Amino acid sequence: MTDTQVLIITNEEDVTTDFIILELKRRGIPYFRLNSETLPNSKFEFDPLIGRDSFKISFEGKSIQLKNVGAAYYRRPGTPVPLIDISCDSAFYYCETEWLSLLKALYSLIDEKWFNSPSRIDAAENKPLQLLRAAALGFRIPETRITNHLEYAKTIQAPSLIGKPLKNSLIEGNDSPGIIFTSTLPPLDDLGEHEVRLSPVIFQTQIEKKFDVRVTVVREQIFAAAIHSQCNDATKVDWRASQNEVLEHTVVDIPDEIKVLCVAITKQFGLKFSAIDLILDVDDDWWFLEINPNGQWAWIECRTDLQITSAIVDELEWQCRQSLN
Repeated sequence: MTDTQVLIITNEEDVTTDFIILELKRRGIPYFRLNSETLPNSKFEFDPLIGRDSFKISFEGKSIQLKNVGAAYYRRPGTPVPLIDISCDSAFYYCETEWLSLLKALYSLIDEKWFNSPSRIDAAENKPLQLLRAAALGFRIPETRITNHLEYAKTIQAPSLIGKPLKNSLIEGNDSPGIIFTSTLPPLDDLGEHEVRLSPVIFQTQIEKKFDVRVTVVREQIFAAAIHSQCNDATKVDWRASQNEVLEHTVVDIPDEIKVLCVAITKQFGLKFSAIDLILDVDDDWWFLEINPNGQWAWIECRTDLQITSAIVDELEWQCRQSLN
């Protein structure tokens, strides 16, 4: 496979990509890591009359040409940072936008060589659609209302409710940046309509958990890890809420019918990879929460020794071989 490379598009701080690169090196598979924030430091060439294969990005000492890309992994690209000698804000923004447009052009030209294409990742991040498809496939989902209307939220008949964001868990800005975790809500009668009207919220029945489960899907393979969140009050509702708490992670065998559903919903979104959040409740029932089309997985491998890196590189290697045929 000396004529093909694996292209990984990410950022300089993405440690997960290091796992992939170590395995690619071990197998002797050529690769090119494109840290997107450094893209303005490159020289770019493209001639549409020659075709997509002429698309070339060059840095000092290395380059990548689209004709040599056998497989591509969209990991965690950031925003390109224009050259530091641009002092005018409007010029800086203009250059940033132009480099972003170049990245998007590259994404579309890579086409079928993606592990997971950016367009399919974006489409799969639609949480209402996730819940709709999960329920239609046969997953058990918590009773849910997605609304900014308090009286409609009150139609959930449950002793306790949780609330979580529809899209963005990050609050950015200089005044009060932070993360919005899934949280137990106060009685809805204690809330004012004006508080709920501010933005859409996902209201759901709170499930009494035995533990959380992270299922990583790579094509047909399932890697399931139990996250023992109920041993700490801070993590009982959302296991991400205590950043300093090292929760126990164990390999868990999930029922075959749940495995089938995890693969099925991944395929329905046109994905080869997903990270699915499930709950096992105190009655041993399995609940679907959401699917992360580009979710993190390296920490699962570190804590459980599940061979996720190897499975992903298998797919990238297979795609490289296919591109030679």
